[in-house]
Parts: sequence; C-alpha cells; structure tokens
Amino acid sequence: HLRRQGIARQKWLRERQAVLVSLQVQQELLEAAGYKGEPEYQSVLEQIESFSRAEVRSPTQSDSFPGFPLQLRKQAELPRAAMRELSNAVPVMREVISGAGQKIREWRRNLASVRRYYKEGKEIVTEADIAIQSYVLDSLEDKLRFPFTVAAEETKGKIGKRIKEINDRNKGSSWKIVIDPIDGTHNFIRGLPLFGTTVAAAKNDEMLVGIIYLPVFNKMYVADK
Repeated sequence: HLRRQGIARQKWLRERQAVLVSLQVQQELLEAAGYKGEPEYQSVLEQIESFSRAEVRSPTQSDSFPGFPLQLRKQAELPRAAMRELSNAVPVMREVISGAGQKIREWRRNLASVRRYYKEGKEIVTEADIAIQSYVLDSLEDKLRFPFTVAAEETKGKIGKRIKEINDRNKGSSWKIVIDPIDGTHNFIRGLPLFGTTVAAAKNDEMLVGIIYLPVFNKMYVADK
C-alpha cells in the first residue's frame, strides 16, 4: 500500500511539473511578443501560481490534480522494431522541422506579396502554408525509414491529392504523421511572431512524439513517450 502511495505521488508530481513547464513556456513567449500585462499574460500567471500552490493529495483520490488539462494514457511498451523506427523518426523530424522554419523565415521577409486564400468560411490559408507542408511531406518521405499515412492541415488541391496517394499506398501502415505547416497563420500574415510548425508521429493511433518549432524565436520543443 505504501509503495502504491509513493508511485501515485511521483506520478502526480510529474504531471504538475509538465503543466508548469508548459505554462512557463507560454509566459516566456507572451513576454517576448510584448503581451506582458495583457489579459492573456495575466491568465497564464494565475495558472502558474495555482499549480505551484497545489498540494499533493492522497492517491485514493483522482490520479490527476485539479485543473490538469490532459488525460494521460499509460505508456505501452513498444516492440523493439517500433523503438528503432521511433529512434530514426525523432532526429529526422527535428531536422525537417528546422528546415521548414528556415523557409518560413524567408517567406516572412516579404509578407506583403504572400498570396492568401479563404477556406471553409473565414479560415485563411497562404501559399506559404502549402509550400511548407509540401517541403515537410517530401522531406519525411525521403528520410523516414518506414511507410506512413498522413493527417495534415492543408488537404485541398494538388497537396490534397498527394496526401491521398500516400494514404492509399500506405494504408496498411501502423504509423501516421501529423503535419501543421504554419500553426498560427493569422499571426504569420500579420507579422506577429507567435506561430510555428508542428509535426507529430503516432503508431496504432497512439501519439508517441510531437515537435513544434517557433522560427522567429528559434525555439524547438519536443515531447515523446
């Protein structure tokens, strides 16, 4: 019983630390973007204070502390083959997403000339979104050592046909790559720095690694199991 209590307490502390790190990153980015003192910034500060004061509770209560935003799943032990594939995927994804950031910085130098379109109502997509997604897709197809299907933000036109071809060809694969070429397109086209490229990999519908790169800040965040 005491051992179970100790394990539950350690899990609780790890969850709290994960939330605090995420909130502190948000605080840092908002400060860098000049949002200090704004409601969004104050909200983050309040959440940091709340989670910092949270007390460790009895493991007979909920596994997670109040307000914890994510429902964590148990980590399944991966077969060795999957571990080898994952060990290849992470450095490749880091390299590709870094290259995507460099290309975004090039697009950003001449924002006025970037063509933009509306999709599904008022949602905006730019030619930069399409170009970056194509670059990420091409690079991952070339460098990853296993077949995969794709779930991507941009699915219309030529890039949509390309994704369908990949998914049809690799429909039996247990790996799926998720791509958002410019997460924060509205900020990007307005010259605001809070946007990034996101790439994630899932096996058998379980997310194993996610990476986001913020090119203006030259910061990369990696989360994996």
